[in-house]
Amino acid sequence: MNGVIDLPIEFEYEDARALGEMGELAHWHGAIEVVGVTRGRMRCQTNAHAFELEKGDLCFINRRQLHRLMRDGETEGAARTLVVGTDVLVQNPAILDAYVRPVLENPAFEHMLLPGHREATARLRHEIDELEMLLAERPPAFELEAIARCHQIFRGLFLALSERGTGETEIDANLEVVRTMISFIREHSSENVQLEDIAAAARVSKSTCARLFKRYTGRSPVTYLIAYRLETAAAMLRQGSDPIGAIAHACGFSQQSYFTRMFLREFGVTPRAWRAGKSEVG
Repeated sequence: MNGVIDLPIEFEYEDARALGEMGELAHWHGAIEVVGVTRGRMRCQTNAHAFELEKGDLCFINRRQLHRLMRDGETEGAARTLVVGTDVLVQNPAILDAYVRPVLENPAFEHMLLPGHREATARLRHEIDELEMLLAERPPAFELEAIARCHQIFRGLFLALSERGTGETEIDANLEVVRTMISFIREHSSENVQLEDIAAAARVSKSTCARLFKRYTGRSPVTYLIAYRLETAAAMLRQGSDPIGAIAHACGFSQQSYFTRMFLREFGVTPRAWRAGKSEVG
């Protein structure tokens, strides 16, 4: 068989030195994640809960949970995140019903911390290391082993969750409200969006909108909007050759000078330097 099958399995890497003071933008998706700190300490937030992760710790984040990584004060830290699309997991109906759906479809389960000193966590780290190496080397039929290792990792997570139990955690009623407002921002970021527009999208007051954004994202609605515009612009600068002014306008900035000033504040370099590849952390 020729070619490589594209699997929804990937690794992401974050260096605390590359994160702004407010950390990455809070986001969610349909995949599950296992975050592991590889150096120093990092802070993680899922929904309204923020906590510290030390080197060796793992954190399993369920799908559709709002989350972000942040610096832990002045501590230099780094993290590796395994992202697995849920369609990689077995499709056998009995297995799905017994092991997979009880975790992924539990609306009260958002995350689980796995302390680094435990033997079970060390075994999970080893499996993740092996998977990372496998995806890098890509030997013949590596896709089969990659899927098998994802199942082994999920088994370890399932056993840890079964031992811990889900407790009496309540479903977070505000989560869908915040996701609705963030979705509105992402869909209309190039337009003249105001605070009242964001609040109206979720049918809440402006004060409630501001309060929930601060609690769940660490930002105000307007600063989240600006950060999302800048994040979009940064990707466009790297991926295309459109003039900087055109990109600024397409991302919702009416003045290029203001765009440049905000970009410099967010990323520490000008848009021109970012495009030239001068944003890497030294």
